[in-house]
Amino acid sequence: MKVKLKDIVVSEVNKDIYSLSSIDELMSSIKLVGLLQKPVINTKTNHLLSGHRRVEAVTRLGWDELEVDTIDIDEDDEILYLIHYNQTRVKSVYSILREYDFLKNYYKKNKERLGLKGVILRGMIAKDIKMSDGQLARLLKIRKSSPDSISLIDKGILSINQAYILTQRNEKEKKSRTIINENWNTVDNTKEFQFYQKSSNIMDELEDESVDLILTSPPFWKLRSYTDNDILGSEKTPEEYVENIVNHLYEECYRVLKNSGSFFLEIGDTFINGNLQNIPHRVAIEMNKRGFIQRNSMVVKRSNPKPSSSKNNLTPTYSMMFHFVKSLNYNYQRTLTKISSNTKPSHPPRHRTVGNGSIKSTNPYIPNEFGKNIGDYIDEDILRVAVSNQKYSTDIQHPAQFPKQLVWMILNSTVYLPFIHKNYSSKVLDPFAGALGVYEGVKWFNHNLKSNIKFVGYDIKKWF
Repeated sequence: MKVKLKDIVVSEVNKDIYSLSSIDELMSSIKLVGLLQKPVINTKTNHLLSGHRRVEAVTRLGWDELEVDTIDIDEDDEILYLIHYNQTRVKSVYSILREYDFLKNYYKKNKERLGLKGVILRGMIAKDIKMSDGQLARLLKIRKSSPDSISLIDKGILSINQAYILTQRNEKEKKSRTIINENWNTVDNTKEFQFYQKSSNIMDELEDESVDLILTSPPFWKLRSYTDNDILGSEKTPEEYVENIVNHLYEECYRVLKNSGSFFLEIGDTFINGNLQNIPHRVAIEMNKRGFIQRNSMVVKRSNPKPSSSKNNLTPTYSMMFHFVKSLNYNYQRTLTKISSNTKPSHPPRHRTVGNGSIKSTNPYIPNEFGKNIGDYIDEDILRVAVSNQKYSTDIQHPAQFPKQLVWMILNSTVYLPFIHKNYSSKVLDPFAGALGVYEGVKWFNHNLKSNIKFVGYDIKKWF
Protein backbone atom coordinates (compact mmCIF):
# COMPACT_ATOMS: atom_id res chain seq x y z
CA MET A 1 0.00 0.00 0.00
CA LYS A 2 1.03 3.62 -0.48
CA VAL A 3 1.24 5.95 2.52
CA LYS A 4 2.13 9.56 3.17
CA LEU A 5 5.58 10.02 4.65
CA LYS A 6 4.23 12.46 7.21
CA ASP A 7 1.96 9.72 8.60
CA ILE A 8 4.79 7.28 9.31
CA VAL A 9 5.93 7.32 12.95
CA VAL A 10 9.49 6.35 13.86
CA SER A 11 9.26 5.16 17.45
CA GLU A 12 11.70 6.37 20.12
CA VAL A 13 12.74 2.75 20.60
CA ASN A 14 13.74 2.57 16.92
CA LYS A 15 15.73 5.80 17.21
CA ASP A 16 17.40 4.60 20.41
CA ILE A 17 18.60 1.29 19.01
CA TYR A 18 19.60 2.03 15.42
CA SER A 19 21.78 4.85 14.12
CA LEU A 20 21.28 6.46 10.73
CA SER A 21 24.58 5.83 8.96
CA SER A 22 25.56 6.18 5.29
CA ILE A 23 22.37 8.04 4.33
CA ASP A 24 24.08 9.91 1.48
CA GLU A 25 25.15 6.64 -0.15
CA LEU A 26 21.63 5.25 0.18
CA MET A 27 20.16 8.42 -1.37
CA SER A 28 22.50 8.04 -4.37
CA SER A 29 21.42 4.40 -4.79
CA ILE A 30 17.71 5.30 -4.66
CA LYS A 31 18.22 8.05 -7.25
CA LEU A 32 19.90 5.53 -9.54
CA VAL A 33 17.73 2.41 -9.24
CA GLY A 34 14.78 3.42 -7.07
CA LEU A 35 13.60 1.96 -3.74
CA LEU A 36 14.25 -1.78 -4.07
CA GLN A 37 12.85 -2.88 -0.70
CA LYS A 38 9.70 -1.59 0.92
CA PRO A 39 9.68 -0.39 4.54
CA VAL A 40 7.33 -2.16 6.96
CA ILE A 41 4.82 -0.37 9.21
CA ASN A 42 2.35 -1.52 11.87
CA THR A 43 -1.13 -0.52 10.70
CA LYS A 44 -2.40 -0.27 14.27
CA THR A 45 0.09 2.45 15.25
CA ASN A 46 1.72 3.56 11.99
CA HIS A 47 5.03 2.78 13.72
CA LEU A 48 7.91 1.96 11.38
CA LEU A 49 9.24 -1.55 12.01
CA SER A 50 11.75 -1.85 9.18
CA GLY A 51 13.33 0.74 6.87
CA HIS A 52 14.32 3.65 9.12
CA ARG A 53 17.25 4.57 6.84
CA ARG A 54 15.10 4.19 3.71
CA VAL A 55 12.39 6.46 5.05
CA GLU A 56 15.00 9.05 6.09
CA ALA A 57 16.66 8.88 2.65
CA VAL A 58 13.46 9.41 0.62
CA THR A 59 12.37 12.17 3.01
CA ARG A 60 15.63 14.02 2.28
CA LEU A 61 15.04 13.41 -1.42
CA GLY A 62 11.71 15.25 -1.13
CA TRP A 63 9.29 12.35 -1.57
CA ASP A 64 5.78 12.81 -0.22
CA GLU A 65 4.70 9.17 -0.18
CA LEU A 66 6.01 5.67 -0.79
CA GLU A 67 4.96 2.04 -1.05
CA VAL A 68 5.18 0.05 2.21
CA ASP A 69 4.42 -3.43 3.46
CA THR A 70 2.16 -3.67 6.50
CA ILE A 71 1.64 -5.88 9.50
CA ASP A 72 -1.11 -5.76 12.13
CA ILE A 73 0.23 -6.39 15.65
CA ASP A 74 -0.23 -5.07 19.19
CA GLU A 75 2.03 -2.22 20.21
CA ASP A 76 3.52 -4.32 23.03
CA ASP A 77 4.83 -6.80 20.47
CA GLU A 78 6.44 -4.21 18.21
CA ILE A 79 9.89 -4.50 19.83
CA LEU A 80 10.10 -8.21 18.97
CA TYR A 81 9.17 -7.61 15.32
CA LEU A 82 11.40 -4.53 15.08
CA ILE A 83 14.45 -6.55 16.11
CA HIS A 84 13.60 -9.52 13.89
CA TYR A 85 13.12 -7.26 10.86
CA ASN A 86 16.59 -5.84 11.49
CA GLN A 87 18.45 -9.14 11.96
CA THR A 88 20.48 -8.81 8.76
CA ARG A 89 21.52 -5.25 9.50
CA VAL A 90 25.16 -4.51 10.37
CA LYS A 91 24.92 -3.32 13.97
CA SER A 92 27.16 -1.64 16.47
CA VAL A 93 27.78 -3.26 19.82
CA TYR A 94 25.71 -0.49 21.36
CA SER A 95 22.75 -1.48 19.13
CA ILE A 96 23.13 -5.15 20.03
CA LEU A 97 23.09 -4.37 23.73
CA ARG A 98 20.07 -2.09 23.38
CA GLU A 99 18.27 -4.88 21.51
CA TYR A 100 19.08 -7.17 24.41
CA ASP A 101 17.75 -4.68 26.95
CA PHE A 102 14.45 -4.18 25.15
CA LEU A 103 13.94 -7.88 24.48
CA LYS A 104 14.70 -8.77 28.08
CA ASN A 105 12.08 -6.32 29.30
CA TYR A 106 9.60 -7.54 26.68
CA TYR A 107 9.97 -11.23 27.60
CA LYS A 108 9.84 -10.54 31.32
CA LYS A 109 6.68 -8.46 30.91
CA ASN A 110 5.00 -11.10 28.74
CA LYS A 111 6.44 -14.23 30.34
CA GLU A 112 3.11 -15.80 31.29
CA ARG A 113 1.34 -14.83 28.06
CA LEU A 114 4.12 -16.33 25.95
CA GLY A 115 4.51 -19.45 28.14
CA LEU A 116 8.16 -18.78 29.00
CA LYS A 117 8.19 -20.08 32.56
CA GLY A 118 11.53 -21.81 33.21
CA VAL A 119 13.04 -20.58 29.94
CA ILE A 120 16.53 -19.05 30.11
CA LEU A 121 15.95 -15.65 28.57
CA ARG A 122 19.54 -14.83 27.60
CA GLY A 123 19.83 -17.86 25.34
CA MET A 124 16.47 -17.06 23.77
CA ILE A 125 17.44 -13.43 23.19
CA ALA A 126 20.78 -14.50 21.68
CA LYS A 127 18.87 -16.41 19.00
CA ASP A 128 16.64 -13.39 18.34
CA ILE A 129 19.62 -11.13 17.69
CA LYS A 130 21.60 -13.80 15.80
CA MET A 131 24.48 -14.05 18.24
CA SER A 132 25.92 -16.94 20.20
CA ASP A 133 24.96 -17.08 23.86
CA GLY A 134 28.65 -17.06 24.83
CA GLN A 135 29.42 -13.89 22.87
CA LEU A 136 26.36 -12.17 24.29
CA ALA A 137 27.43 -13.15 27.81
CA ARG A 138 30.86 -11.64 27.16
CA LEU A 139 29.34 -8.39 25.90
CA LEU A 140 27.14 -8.10 28.98
CA LYS A 141 30.16 -8.69 31.22
CA ILE A 142 32.18 -6.07 29.36
CA ARG A 143 29.39 -3.51 29.64
CA LYS A 144 29.05 -4.14 33.36
CA SER A 145 32.73 -4.09 34.30
CA SER A 146 34.49 -2.18 31.50
CA PRO A 147 31.89 0.04 29.77
CA ASP A 148 34.57 2.18 28.13
CA SER A 149 35.60 -0.86 26.07
CA ILE A 150 32.28 -0.85 24.17
CA SER A 151 33.28 2.17 22.08
CA LEU A 152 36.70 0.60 21.44
CA ILE A 153 34.98 -2.50 20.04
CA ASP A 154 32.78 -0.38 17.76
CA LYS A 155 35.85 1.54 16.54
CA GLY A 156 37.63 -1.72 15.68
CA ILE A 157 40.37 -1.16 18.26
CA LEU A 158 39.39 -4.23 20.29
CA SER A 159 37.52 -7.41 19.43
CA ILE A 160 34.85 -8.69 21.80
CA ASN A 161 37.19 -11.44 23.02
CA GLN A 162 40.08 -9.02 23.56
CA ALA A 163 37.87 -6.66 25.55
CA TYR A 164 36.62 -9.61 27.59
CA ILE A 165 40.18 -10.68 28.43
CA LEU A 166 40.99 -7.16 29.62
CA THR A 167 37.81 -7.14 31.70
CA GLN A 168 38.80 -10.40 33.37
CA ARG A 169 42.26 -9.05 34.17
CA ASN A 170 40.83 -5.88 35.72
CA GLU A 171 38.40 -7.88 37.82
CA LYS A 172 41.14 -10.16 39.14
CA GLU A 173 43.15 -7.12 40.18
CA LYS A 174 40.17 -5.59 41.97
CA LYS A 175 39.44 -8.84 43.83
CA SER A 176 43.03 -9.04 45.01
CA ARG A 177 42.89 -5.64 46.65
CA THR A 178 42.23 -5.18 50.33
CA ILE A 179 41.52 -2.04 52.29
CA ILE A 180 44.59 -0.11 53.42
CA ASN A 181 45.30 -0.59 57.10
CA GLU A 182 45.49 2.58 59.15
CA ASN A 183 48.48 1.08 60.94
CA TRP A 184 51.29 1.07 58.38
CA ASN A 185 53.75 -0.89 60.45
CA THR A 186 55.22 -4.21 59.37
CA VAL A 187 52.41 -6.48 58.23
CA ASP A 188 54.44 -9.67 57.99
CA ASN A 189 57.89 -10.32 59.36
CA THR A 190 60.00 -13.47 59.15
CA LYS A 191 63.69 -14.17 58.83
CA GLU A 192 63.38 -14.38 55.05
CA PHE A 193 60.49 -12.02 54.38
CA GLN A 194 59.56 -8.47 55.36
CA PHE A 195 56.64 -6.52 53.96
CA TYR A 196 55.69 -2.94 54.75
CA GLN A 197 52.20 -1.80 53.81
CA LYS A 198 53.08 1.77 52.90
CA SER A 199 54.45 3.85 50.08
CA SER A 200 58.10 3.24 49.21
CA ASN A 201 58.85 6.95 48.71
CA ILE A 202 60.13 6.86 52.30
CA MET A 203 61.84 3.63 53.41
CA ASP A 204 63.04 4.56 56.88
CA GLU A 205 63.04 0.88 57.81
CA LEU A 206 66.12 0.32 55.61
CA GLU A 207 69.62 1.52 56.39
CA ASP A 208 71.87 3.28 53.89
CA GLU A 209 73.59 0.92 51.45
CA SER A 210 71.90 -2.17 52.87
CA VAL A 211 70.35 -3.68 49.71
CA ASP A 212 72.16 -5.86 47.15
CA LEU A 213 69.41 -5.87 44.50
CA ILE A 214 66.38 -3.73 43.70
CA LEU A 215 64.02 -5.39 41.23
CA THR A 216 60.68 -3.75 40.57
CA SER A 217 57.96 -2.77 38.10
CA PRO A 218 56.18 0.46 39.11
CA PRO A 219 52.73 1.50 37.88
CA PHE A 220 52.85 2.14 34.13
CA TRP A 221 51.46 5.48 32.97
CA LYS A 222 47.81 5.43 31.82
CA LEU A 223 47.80 1.66 31.31
CA ARG A 224 46.44 0.07 34.46
CA SER A 225 44.46 1.09 37.52
CA TYR A 226 46.37 -0.22 40.51
CA THR A 227 44.21 1.31 43.23
CA ASP A 228 41.16 3.53 43.30
CA ASN A 229 43.02 6.59 44.58
CA ASP A 230 46.52 6.29 43.18
CA ILE A 231 48.15 9.37 41.69
CA LEU A 232 51.27 7.61 40.45
CA GLY A 233 50.47 6.32 36.97
CA SER A 234 47.42 8.52 36.41
CA GLU A 235 49.12 11.88 35.85
CA LYS A 236 47.72 14.20 33.16
CA THR A 237 50.93 14.40 31.13
CA PRO A 238 53.89 12.09 30.47
CA GLU A 239 56.20 14.78 31.82
CA GLU A 240 54.39 14.74 35.17
CA TYR A 241 54.60 10.94 35.31
CA VAL A 242 58.31 10.85 34.51
CA GLU A 243 59.03 13.44 37.18
CA ASN A 244 56.91 11.66 39.78
CA ILE A 245 58.26 8.17 39.11
CA VAL A 246 61.90 9.31 39.04
CA ASN A 247 61.47 11.35 42.23
CA HIS A 248 59.76 8.37 43.86
CA LEU A 249 62.43 5.89 42.85
CA TYR A 250 65.68 7.79 42.83
CA GLU A 251 66.40 9.23 46.26
CA GLU A 252 65.44 6.28 48.45
CA CYS A 253 66.55 3.55 46.05
CA TYR A 254 69.91 5.22 45.51
CA ARG A 255 70.32 5.64 49.27
CA VAL A 256 69.58 2.04 50.25
CA LEU A 257 71.40 0.36 47.32
CA LYS A 258 74.96 -0.79 47.97
CA ASN A 259 77.74 0.50 45.74
CA SER A 260 78.14 -3.13 44.68
CA GLY A 261 74.41 -3.60 44.04
CA SER A 262 72.15 -3.56 40.99
CA PHE A 263 68.80 -1.92 40.26
CA PHE A 264 66.54 -3.52 37.61
CA LEU A 265 63.55 -1.42 36.56
CA GLU A 266 60.81 -2.72 34.26
CA ILE A 267 58.48 -0.18 32.68
CA GLY A 268 56.06 -0.04 29.73
CA ASP A 269 55.19 2.57 27.13
CA THR A 270 51.95 4.36 26.31
CA PHE A 271 50.21 5.81 23.25
CA ILE A 272 48.49 9.18 23.56
CA ASN A 273 46.40 10.27 20.57
CA GLY A 274 48.24 7.71 18.48
CA ASN A 275 51.67 9.00 19.48
CA LEU A 276 54.04 6.66 21.36
CA GLN A 277 55.44 8.58 24.33
CA ASN A 278 58.78 6.77 24.88
CA ILE A 279 58.09 6.75 28.60
CA PRO A 280 60.66 4.07 29.55
CA HIS A 281 63.55 5.87 27.89
CA ARG A 282 62.55 9.21 29.37
CA VAL A 283 62.66 7.62 32.81
CA ALA A 284 66.03 5.96 32.08
CA ILE A 285 67.57 9.24 30.91
CA GLU A 286 66.41 11.05 34.05
CA MET A 287 67.70 8.26 36.28
CA ASN A 288 71.04 8.53 34.51
CA LYS A 289 71.11 12.30 35.02
CA ARG A 290 70.54 11.80 38.76
CA GLY A 291 73.62 9.60 39.12
CA PHE A 292 72.75 6.01 38.20
CA ILE A 293 74.96 4.25 35.66
CA GLN A 294 72.91 2.40 33.05
CA ARG A 295 74.44 -0.95 32.11
CA ASN A 296 71.75 -2.37 29.84
CA SER A 297 68.45 -1.71 28.10
CA MET A 298 66.64 -5.02 27.77
CA VAL A 299 63.64 -5.72 25.58
CA VAL A 300 61.41 -8.19 27.42
CA LYS A 301 58.84 -9.92 25.27
CA ARG A 302 55.56 -10.33 27.12
CA SER A 303 53.65 -13.59 26.81
CA ASN A 304 50.34 -11.83 27.55
CA PRO A 305 50.48 -8.32 26.02
CA LYS A 306 47.46 -6.05 26.11
CA PRO A 307 45.28 -6.98 23.11
CA SER A 308 45.16 -4.54 20.21
CA SER A 309 43.32 -4.60 16.90
CA SER A 310 44.97 -1.48 15.53
CA LYS A 311 44.92 -1.49 11.73
CA ASN A 312 47.76 0.96 11.17
CA ASN A 313 50.53 -0.02 13.59
CA LEU A 314 52.06 -3.06 15.24
CA THR A 315 50.72 -4.56 18.46
CA PRO A 316 53.01 -3.66 21.40
CA THR A 317 54.30 -6.96 22.79
CA TYR A 318 57.22 -5.97 25.01
CA SER A 319 58.29 -3.87 27.96
CA MET A 320 61.67 -2.31 28.68
CA MET A 321 63.90 -3.33 31.55
CA PHE A 322 66.87 -1.20 32.55
CA HIS A 323 69.87 -2.28 34.60
CA PHE A 324 71.28 0.52 36.76
CA VAL A 325 74.27 0.48 39.13
CA LYS A 326 75.98 3.05 41.37
CA SER A 327 79.50 2.02 40.37
CA LEU A 328 81.12 -0.33 37.88
CA ASN A 329 82.39 -2.47 40.74
CA TYR A 330 79.11 -4.35 41.22
CA ASN A 331 78.36 -7.99 41.99
CA TYR A 332 77.33 -9.81 38.84
CA GLN A 333 77.92 -13.19 37.25
CA ARG A 334 76.40 -14.04 33.91
CA THR A 335 73.54 -16.49 33.57
CA LEU A 336 74.54 -18.56 30.58
CA THR A 337 72.37 -20.31 28.05
CA LYS A 338 73.49 -23.44 26.24
CA ILE A 339 75.10 -23.40 22.83
CA SER A 340 73.07 -25.18 20.18
CA SER A 341 74.25 -28.71 19.41
CA ASN A 342 74.10 -27.67 15.75
CA THR A 343 76.85 -25.04 16.17
CA LYS A 344 79.73 -25.92 13.86
CA PRO A 345 82.87 -23.79 13.32
CA SER A 346 83.30 -22.81 9.68
CA HIS A 347 87.09 -23.10 9.85
CA PRO A 348 89.68 -24.60 12.24
CA PRO A 349 90.72 -22.83 15.45
CA ARG A 350 93.38 -20.18 15.04
CA HIS A 351 96.50 -19.73 17.14
CA ARG A 352 97.65 -16.53 18.73
CA THR A 353 100.34 -15.32 21.10
CA VAL A 354 99.23 -14.45 24.62
CA GLY A 355 101.00 -12.24 27.17
CA ASN A 356 103.70 -14.71 28.28
CA GLY A 357 104.67 -15.56 24.72
CA SER A 358 103.10 -19.02 24.71
CA ILE A 359 100.80 -20.21 21.94
CA LYS A 360 97.19 -20.97 22.82
CA SER A 361 94.52 -22.57 20.68
CA THR A 362 91.21 -20.69 20.71
CA ASN A 363 87.87 -21.15 18.99
CA PRO A 364 86.21 -17.85 18.04
CA TYR A 365 82.78 -19.42 17.66
CA ILE A 366 82.26 -20.73 21.19
CA PRO A 367 82.99 -17.90 23.67
CA ASN A 368 82.50 -20.03 26.77
CA GLU A 369 82.70 -23.78 27.18
CA PHE A 370 79.77 -23.72 29.62
CA GLY A 371 77.40 -21.72 27.40
CA LYS A 372 76.89 -18.29 25.90
CA ASN A 373 75.95 -14.93 27.32
CA ILE A 374 72.30 -13.89 27.01
CA GLY A 375 71.55 -10.97 24.72
CA ASP A 376 69.42 -7.94 25.56
CA TYR A 377 66.31 -9.26 23.78
CA ILE A 378 64.73 -11.65 26.23
CA ASP A 379 61.83 -13.94 25.33
CA GLU A 380 60.33 -17.01 26.93
CA ASP A 381 62.46 -19.51 25.00
CA ILE A 382 65.71 -17.81 25.99
CA LEU A 383 64.70 -17.68 29.64
CA ARG A 384 63.58 -21.29 29.77
CA VAL A 385 66.86 -22.50 28.27
CA ALA A 386 68.93 -20.24 30.53
CA VAL A 387 67.12 -21.40 33.63
CA SER A 388 67.30 -25.11 32.94
CA ASN A 389 70.84 -25.42 31.55
CA GLN A 390 73.21 -24.05 34.17
CA LYS A 391 76.59 -25.74 34.43
CA TYR A 392 76.79 -25.43 38.21
CA SER A 393 73.64 -27.48 38.80
CA THR A 394 72.11 -29.53 36.03
CA ASP A 395 69.08 -30.32 38.18
CA ILE A 396 67.85 -26.71 38.34
CA GLN A 397 64.52 -26.25 36.58
CA HIS A 398 62.37 -23.35 37.63
CA PRO A 399 58.74 -24.52 37.40
CA ALA A 400 57.18 -21.09 36.71
CA GLN A 401 56.63 -19.57 33.30
CA PHE A 402 57.73 -16.15 32.10
CA PRO A 403 57.92 -13.54 33.60
CA LYS A 404 58.90 -15.43 36.76
CA GLN A 405 61.80 -16.87 34.82
CA LEU A 406 63.02 -13.32 34.24
CA VAL A 407 63.02 -12.78 38.00
CA TRP A 408 64.92 -16.04 38.37
CA MET A 409 67.60 -14.97 35.87
CA ILE A 410 68.20 -11.62 37.57
CA LEU A 411 68.37 -13.17 41.04
CA ASN A 412 70.71 -15.82 39.70
CA SER A 413 73.19 -13.30 38.25
CA THR A 414 73.15 -10.74 41.06
CA VAL A 415 72.49 -12.37 44.45
CA TYR A 416 73.03 -16.11 43.96
CA LEU A 417 76.00 -16.85 41.70
CA PRO A 418 78.23 -14.04 43.09
CA PHE A 419 77.81 -15.42 46.62
CA ILE A 420 77.41 -19.15 45.93
CA HIS A 421 80.64 -20.03 47.78
CA LYS A 422 80.35 -17.34 50.46
CA ASN A 423 78.57 -17.36 53.77
CA TYR A 424 76.64 -14.21 52.93
CA SER A 425 73.04 -13.09 53.36
CA SER A 426 72.05 -10.87 50.43
CA LYS A 427 69.02 -8.57 50.52
CA VAL A 428 66.51 -7.97 47.69
CA LEU A 429 64.11 -5.02 47.63
CA ASP A 430 60.91 -4.54 45.60
CA PRO A 431 59.49 -1.01 46.19
CA PHE A 432 56.28 -1.96 44.33
CA ALA A 433 55.90 -5.47 45.65
CA GLY A 434 52.41 -6.13 44.26
CA ALA A 435 51.60 -9.84 44.28
CA LEU A 436 55.13 -10.71 45.49
CA GLY A 437 56.47 -12.08 42.20
CA VAL A 438 60.01 -11.18 43.21
CA TYR A 439 59.59 -12.83 46.60
CA GLU A 440 58.38 -16.04 44.94
CA GLY A 441 61.71 -16.15 43.14
CA VAL A 442 63.63 -15.51 46.35
CA LYS A 443 61.68 -18.22 48.13
CA TRP A 444 62.43 -20.70 45.34
CA PHE A 445 66.20 -20.05 45.57
CA ASN A 446 66.22 -20.38 49.33
CA HIS A 447 64.19 -23.57 49.29
CA ASN A 448 65.79 -25.35 46.33
CA LEU A 449 69.38 -24.08 46.38
CA LYS A 450 69.74 -23.47 50.13
CA SER A 451 70.69 -19.84 49.53
CA ASN A 452 70.32 -17.15 52.16
CA ILE A 453 68.48 -14.31 50.41
CA LYS A 454 66.28 -11.89 52.34
CA PHE A 455 63.34 -10.07 50.77
CA VAL A 456 61.90 -6.64 51.62
CA GLY A 457 58.75 -5.41 49.90
CA TYR A 458 56.68 -2.21 49.97
CA ASP A 459 53.19 -1.59 48.65
CA ILE A 460 50.31 0.65 49.74
CA LYS A 461 47.95 -2.32 49.54
CA LYS A 462 48.35 -5.91 50.53
CA TRP A 463 47.67 -7.76 47.28
CA PHE A 464 48.63 -11.21 48.52
